Amino acid sequence: MNRSDKEKAKEYLTQSAFFSNGNKRQKAMSYEKLGDLSYAERNYVAAQKYYDSCSRFISDDYPNGDLVKSRAIKLADLVKAIEIAQFEDSVQRIAKLSPKDRDEFLKETLKQIKEDQQRKKEQEAAKLLALQDQANNAGNSSNSKFVFSNPKLREAGYNEFKKTWGPRENEDDWRRSEKIVLSNSGTQSGDKDSSATDGKTNKSKDDTLSVASLMKDIPLTDEALKASQDRLLDALFTSGVLYKEILNEEELAAGQFEKVLDVKRIGLTDLSSAFQLYKINEGNSSKERFKDHIIDYYPESDAAKYFKDPDFYVKQKQNQKQAESQYVALLEQYNNKQYRQVLTTSQNVIDKEKANAYRAEYMLLNVLAAGQLTENKQELVPKLNAIIAEKPGTPQALRAKEMLDILKTGFSKNEAVNFNKTYSFTYSTEGSQFVFIQLDDEDDAEDARNLITDFSNKKFKTNRVKVTMKTTVSEKNFMLVQEFPNVKVAQEYINAYKAGFEILDDLQDNKIYIVTPENLKKLIETAKFDEYKLFYDDNY
Repeated sequence: MNRSDKEKAKEYLTQSAFFSNGNKRQKAMSYEKLGDLSYAERNYVAAQKYYDSCSRFISDDYPNGDLVKSRAIKLADLVKAIEIAQFEDSVQRIAKLSPKDRDEFLKETLKQIKEDQQRKKEQEAAKLLALQDQANNAGNSSNSKFVFSNPKLREAGYNEFKKTWGPRENEDDWRRSEKIVLSNSGTQSGDKDSSATDGKTNKSKDDTLSVASLMKDIPLTDEALKASQDRLLDALFTSGVLYKEILNEEELAAGQFEKVLDVKRIGLTDLSSAFQLYKINEGNSSKERFKDHIIDYYPESDAAKYFKDPDFYVKQKQNQKQAESQYVALLEQYNNKQYRQVLTTSQNVIDKEKANAYRAEYMLLNVLAAGQLTENKQELVPKLNAIIAEKPGTPQALRAKEMLDILKTGFSKNEAVNFNKTYSFTYSTEGSQFVFIQLDDEDDAEDARNLITDFSNKKFKTNRVKVTMKTTVSEKNFMLVQEFPNVKVAQEYINAYKAGFEILDDLQDNKIYIVTPENLKKLIETAKFDEYKLFYDDNY
């Protein structure tokens, strides 16, 4: 390093990481320095992997330990997005090959994967034999068969390590199962590049690998190709945003956004990428190309309206405030049982103001008013279905679905139906409070528990809390944090949790709620998480 020979420094650091099996601190320092070198060279994918390796070996008192972990976590989403983009680009290229060329390509890929697997097995066996040999011949320096005392074997082992793993520890997370990846730069569709990467998880056994199993990832139908393109565009855009917002790397970000535009697929991701490129190039003439792109292809978008009227967003904010006050006034009329007026006014807004910021709220209020005025509740079904179709995932859509479920149970024509929300949960601020975090389908429960425990110990020291995994009767997992003396302290924990990205990573975005012991019991019995969300929004 002092001689400015970075490549030689990397070689020595890689050797240090490989050979320092009994010295975790040296191994960590080697990985950290390799990460620093890659980070300085703006090779953030390699940097993340080095920092991640370093974090596996550092102790609590390791210098820069928090910085290393922070960088590993901060760069993880970027690496994930880049690897997804590379993978989807690869399989789309393979899909474009003729059936004959595709079959030959996959056969060659399969051959390469199996050769790599066999080489890894042989390396593991050689390593075990070497260690056994060392134990059997301790103190016998004349035995040159031991890999670490035989220069040729030592060099061969090191070179094999670099070839197979790169400068990484032999960990399952590092060598996630093989997937086909073509280079994004310079690899043509017909090139027979059979490199493997860790883009996606494949839990198949070695003996189940076949051309047919590899073919499953190739998007050969229109539907599969569209899904692959969606994932590619989303990954390119996500990586661009992370380059720009997290690393302040506008040049690298622009490259990702440009790739989105190169696909020439009209849609929200294309629009958002063009607007990002406009903002990046705001100080030069290149911005006009992206401005024209938005105006030509998305004339009704907010961005296009902004270009035509620089005060658009100011006016939009004013309109939103006005829309809010108008909606609140109409809601007050509903509470005063002026149902006919509410029905007429809300229907007028629904028909004429498609862009109203409170459109979903107006649609639900319209249903509630109609429900108060008609005995035939089945007349509400089309309105409820419209909310679900137009505003999926919103609280209003969830409420509409619940109302449809009520209607399906069947009510007599003259039976009064209460469409004002009632809950199976009870609000109480008395006594101890718990907090629970919902898990997404892709979340590993044990990993989530460890991360949340680590966060709680480091970032919420005012109370000692316990993190456990709970399972509902219908086998839905969630994390429970217990216990807090009152709602105020529980809310403080939630506030800290929502700001805990450096430890929690993606778990920071999971849904988190306060819950009483009694309501927790009901949740475990019923798994009514959607209802609890509505109850929570209304009460907390």
